[in-house]
Order: sequence, then structure tokens, then C-alpha cells
Amino acid sequence: VCYILLVTLIVASFIQIYNVAYGVVFEIEKFMKVLIPIIFGIVAAMGGITTSSMIYPVLAFSTQFITMFMTNFLLPVSMIAFVLGIVSNISDKVSISKVPNILKSVSLWSMGVILTLFIGILSLEGTVASTVDGVTVKTAKFLFSGSVPVVGKLLGDSVDVILGSTLIIKDAIGFIGIAVLFGLALVPIIKIIVVIAIYSGLSAIIEPFSDKRICKCLNDTADASKMLLGIVVCVTVMVIIGTVMLLKITNFTSMHG
Repeated sequence: VCYILLVTLIVASFIQIYNVAYGVVFEIEKFMKVLIPIIFGIVAAMGGITTSSMIYPVLAFSTQFITMFMTNFLLPVSMIAFVLGIVSNISDKVSISKVPNILKSVSLWSMGVILTLFIGILSLEGTVASTVDGVTVKTAKFLFSGSVPVVGKLLGDSVDVILGSTLIIKDAIGFIGIAVLFGLALVPIIKIIVVIAIYSGLSAIIEPFSDKRICKCLNDTADASKMLLGIVVCVTVMVIIGTVMLLKITNFTSMHG
């Protein structure tokens, strides 16, 4: 009876943390749908047509795919691992404790592979596209300076001024976006960390005089919460790294020019 009562309370609190993790991933996805088009619009205005046409679909698809993968696969996997951990502690005759461990390993490997592929593809695409755009901008400046009499040199210098101005605007918007992303994730991450600390600490405190199933239930809940924390941190780090790389890659257009 004590175990069932404790499980009822734990399930209620875990569902709240699960909803917090789901909500922050969803909010990050919504914000990136607004931020990415703005940055790429400015990049296109800077002459980064190739960069915009090559990287925008990759980044938009990657962000959409990653958030959908997290919400539709990894988050449910964390819930399944939590439920299986609860069930395995009901009776000593039912032993399925290894399944949650397998699910945790699958989640960790999945997040690592996705992060590696995301950064690798974005870096490769960005290097090629920024080089092409840099040559294009440089050619346009040369044509302005050499083909237009009298004011050609002035027009060529004006291109530098325009590129510099748009570069500052783009970087400012990008850094504001990074700050907003960090702000969106900070409070949910703190909440999940506090819950993990509570369950882990409570398990350690009651271990000397409590039933081992209750301690294991608290530990399993803390482990499932760590999976939620890993998902939120992974998504946050991924979009922040992607935004920083985007700013760096699109700066190459101006540098090459």
C-alpha cells in the first residue's frame, strides 16, 4: 500500500516534468521557425544567395526533424523507461530492470549521432556555399568599380558599407536569438535538475530504513528525469550551436568579398 501511494505521487510529479520538457522543446521549435527566416533574409540581402538556398532548407529540415524526433520518439522512450522501472519494482517475480537501461542507452546514442550529423552537415554545406557567395560578391564589386565610369569606385565602396551594415544587423539578431533560446531553456532545465536532486537525495536518506523497492523506484524516477534533462539540453545546445555556426558561416560571405 505504501509503495502504491508513493508511486501515485511520483507519477504525478514525473508527468509534470515530462510536460515541462515537452513544452520547452516545442517552444524552441516555434522560435527557430521565426529566427531562421529572418537571418537568411538578411544573408540573401548581403548577396549570400547560394548560402541561403543551400543552408536554409538543411537547417529548417534539421530543426524540424530533430524536434519531431525528440517529441515523438525520445520523450516517449523516457516515459516508457519510467513506467517499466515502476512496474519492475512492484514484485520481485517480475524482472524487467534491464529494459529501461537499454532504452537509456538508445536515447544517449541517438542524441550523440544526431548532434554529430547536424554539425557535420551544416559545416560542410556552409563552407562550400559561403565560398561561392564570397566570389560572387567580389565579382559584383569589381564590375561596379570597373564598368561604371566616374562613380564606379564610389559604388564599389558603397557595397562594402552596405555589407558591413547588414552584417552587424544579422549578428545582433543572431545574438538576441541565442539569448532568447537560452532563456527559454534555463528555467525548465533548473526545474528538472531540482527534481533529480530531490529524488536522488530522498532515496539516499531513506535507504537505511526503507524498503529497497521504494529506494529503487526513486532512483529509477531520477534516472528517467535525467533522460528528460538530456533531451532538453541536447535540443538547446544543438540549436544554439547551429545558430552560432550559421552566423559564422554567413560572415564568410562578407570576408571573402
